[in-house]
Amino acid sequence: MEFTGPVEAISLLESDFAVVQKLLGEEIWRAGDAEVVECLRRVHRLVGQVQGLQAGLVAEVEQRGIPAAVGAVEVRSWLRSVLTMSPAEAKTTAHMAEALVEKRKDTEAALAAGRASWEQARAIVEVVGRLARTATIEQQGQVETFLLERAGELNAADMRGLEKVLAHYLDADGLEPEEDRAKAKRGAHLLRNGDGTGTLKWTDTEENLALLQAAIEPLAGPRPGPDGERDPRDPALRRADALVDLVSMTLRHGELPASRGVRPHLVITLGDGPLATTASGEHL
Repeated sequence: MEFTGPVEAISLLESDFAVVQKLLGEEIWRAGDAEVVECLRRVHRLVGQVQGLQAGLVAEVEQRGIPAAVGAVEVRSWLRSVLTMSPAEAKTTAHMAEALVEKRKDTEAALAAGRASWEQARAIVEVVGRLARTATIEQQGQVETFLLERAGELNAADMRGLEKVLAHYLDADGLEPEEDRAKAKRGAHLLRNGDGTGTLKWTDTEENLALLQAAIEPLAGPRPGPDGERDPRDPALRRADALVDLVSMTLRHGELPASRGVRPHLVITLGDGPLATTASGEHL
């Protein structure tokens, strides 16, 4: 079948899809287990290829200035309007379109050929993008090639999990800037919500948060009731209670610095009567 342009090509794809959809709906029950699995593999591959086509079209739209021509500030807002995408999906689509077309050409080709899924392509773009802060252009290409060669055995989470290992491989000191950036983001804020509650916002390094987790984990487990009934608290509430318990224990037994010049202390005032009575109830 001949076609005269891109729109006709997409029409052909839509027509073929309708035929395939009808056949699968009516005939899939006749297929053996191996055939069903093979169909699933191929459809999964096609999904990535179609998403790659979409990314290329988004890049074309941006290069032509189509969003700006209709008053859109950026391609993300245009995608939200024209394709009713969520803000998160529009952001991801725009980012992937730019990365695949301008920087990660090998990943774009692997996606088009079905050698990598859309999820894997996203992981490669993210990993290489973060390593680009310290890696050379050549090293970025090496990482991209390394991950693409293992697309048949590594899922997207596995690829992201290799980021620190790859950073060490590229540069023995490659993680130091990341650690410095993490330390620079540290901070804790106590906010009053005005409704009888407050919010603790705490950003810290992985190491420090691991210390916190180790401290509250023994205190955050479910606690059965007096008669063995199930703890009604959800995990979030148990963690909140564990934090309160941890702070209370520290105030009672911990070594605390002076607070505005005075160490925290508890004053107990008793009359002469209680002081003059022994533990057995006898008066002194």
